[in-house]
Amino acid sequence: MITFNNNEFRLETDNTSYVMGVYMNKYLTHLYWGKKLNTAADTGYIIETMVSDRPGLIHKEIDTEKKLYLSDVPLEFSTVMGGIYRVPTFHALYADKSSISDFTYESYKIFDGKKKLEGLPAVYTENDSEAQTLEICLKDEVSGMRAYLSYTVMPSYDVITRSVRYENGGKDTVKLLSAQSATVDFYAPDFDLLHLQGDWEREAGVERTPLDHITLTIDSKKGASSAMQQPFAALVNKNATEESGEVYGFSLVYSGSFCIQAEPTSTGLVRINAGLQTFDFGWELAEGESFQTPEVVMVYSDAGIGKMSRTYHKVYRERLCRGVHRDAERPLVINPWSAYGLNCSADNMYNEAVKAAKMGFEMFVLDDGWFGEKVEPGVRPLGDWFANEEKFPGGLAPFAERITSTGLKFGLWFEPEIISPDSELYKAHPDWCLSSPGRTSTQMHHQLHLDMSKPEVREYLVNAISKMLDTAKISYIKWDYNRAMIETENQQKQHESMLGTYEVLETLTSKYPYVLFEGCSSGGGRFDPGMLYYMPQTWTSDNQYHLSRTRIQNGLSMVYPAISMTAHSGEIPIGYDGYNNELNTSSGVAMSVNFGFEMALVKLSEDETKQSVKDIEAYKKIRKTVQFGDMYRIGSPFTNNRIAIEYTDDEKAVLFVYQLESMKNGEEWRIKLSGLDENGTYECDGKTYSGELLMKLGMRITLEKYPNYSRYFIFNKVK
Repeated sequence: MITFNNNEFRLETDNTSYVMGVYMNKYLTHLYWGKKLNTAADTGYIIETMVSDRPGLIHKEIDTEKKLYLSDVPLEFSTVMGGIYRVPTFHALYADKSSISDFTYESYKIFDGKKKLEGLPAVYTENDSEAQTLEICLKDEVSGMRAYLSYTVMPSYDVITRSVRYENGGKDTVKLLSAQSATVDFYAPDFDLLHLQGDWEREAGVERTPLDHITLTIDSKKGASSAMQQPFAALVNKNATEESGEVYGFSLVYSGSFCIQAEPTSTGLVRINAGLQTFDFGWELAEGESFQTPEVVMVYSDAGIGKMSRTYHKVYRERLCRGVHRDAERPLVINPWSAYGLNCSADNMYNEAVKAAKMGFEMFVLDDGWFGEKVEPGVRPLGDWFANEEKFPGGLAPFAERITSTGLKFGLWFEPEIISPDSELYKAHPDWCLSSPGRTSTQMHHQLHLDMSKPEVREYLVNAISKMLDTAKISYIKWDYNRAMIETENQQKQHESMLGTYEVLETLTSKYPYVLFEGCSSGGGRFDPGMLYYMPQTWTSDNQYHLSRTRIQNGLSMVYPAISMTAHSGEIPIGYDGYNNELNTSSGVAMSVNFGFEMALVKLSEDETKQSVKDIEAYKKIRKTVQFGDMYRIGSPFTNNRIAIEYTDDEKAVLFVYQLESMKNGEEWRIKLSGLDENGTYECDGKTYSGELLMKLGMRITLEKYPNYSRYFIFNKVK
């Protein structure tokens, strides 16, 4: 997987190669990343021929004979020195007020397997044979600082992960101003930057921006990864499509403030930096202390965006998500929140559960409004994690018994990191909130943010939630997060608080391995790889309108597998001819990920109930393929008025077709499927089809005169 010869490191997965060199025994340079190399020849000529004789420019000339300047060399690690004017990997303020560093190569080691990152989520291995890790040590002689660059190669997943551990080997405290996880410089003059932007209720919009000669920054300063930007970016060849072209993906396994930058140079290089947010960062590192950065998961595809996505899907589904739920089919959920809001009670929720059980649901979730002593309009005493006895006499334990007696499992909503000034907890511990000394704390949704860096806060939350889980039959927790970190002292406090959240999640998910945790943050405001390490699925968006959902789910699928996304069919008006076409489409969109309902089931008409039961029964037949199969996107909801999503495995293919506009003249659409057995035969609706013809000739779909139309086709492999 990893070799070192002639001052070259070569990292190889099953289908890709990544090559670095140690130039002049000092500088770690980037030489190649792409399709697997079949030759063992030296690639160092790339550096040798980078002559940049540009009179009048003052740069650090590292090779006088060849007129080679450090500023023009593609690097794997960069600092502020030697005329390098690009954004650095590492930037620090030393005791002498200098911020200049000169890290040069010191040593390396290669070992089997992959180490855990201290206090941080990361991709993992189940045995050491799955991966090999290269650790390169760079040292700044003047300050004594060392940077340990970690590269893990996971061959069968076609993935390389990167992170850096910074260690202060000097006598003085060093203030880290920027401590990035990965830098890659490579030649990419004809590429766009693909990223996922949005806001609350319109998360993960796909955007491709030309990489001309301007630095592009994708970031969050909110203390969470945020709905505005995903901690992900990809360099995409301008001609790349779903099926063709080169793509380089960078996905950061972190849930707090982050920064990914793409910086082109005048000579054709592009630098990608990925890691923690650099704005207002100031982590103090005393003598002997170290600082671990989050991990970046890097993927190369030579066959378009779709191949990149399927690579991320597989590794995140199998080696980021953990525990007993990782390989288990996820339950069909009913959550009546949107119909009842805070007006939940033991009786009205039980009535919903009774009908849910008859319809074929598997999990009932009690959402917001069940906790605290107060029962007043608009009052949500977050932090008082005990049942409201007026709504739920005797507490949650007897209510959970009533729900499970119907045959359903019982789930519960929490928002542990947030606190209300109305709560008893706040009155007892106002100092437990994030704040800036001498400043007024801004409330959002009449709430404040707990300081998760405080051990006493973490202890309280673990004990309060454990008490609930120990006394009631709870199989599922929806972990919400509805505000941002503001007025913290600096980005260091944000990172410390994020590490505290990770510690609480590690404790609870380890203590209660059979509880299914689902993340939520006003929908998709903290949908990121860091959370998937603890919670194998996330509520994708508070926006349940199906047309919006096609875009949101399409965007998230660039990185995340369907099994990590939850979507519910919501309350919608009756459609054409008494048939609820809107309900049909809502269910059809939600069925393409983890399926559930969010509505008042007791209000459904008889026809709507039958329609919903039909979808529930169908989903149970296709659930395994949707949640664990390979995904193919056909068309984009951002540019097309008709799209399709296909899932395949060894047993079947499932095709979801969404028509977003009316086609009144009966236009047809011929969809070519992917990933089938070319020599196989498939059955759909009583007809048989050749796998080869379905992929080469396609499936004929007649478009409807009604807009907002959804259908699904199940192709069972018969031989």
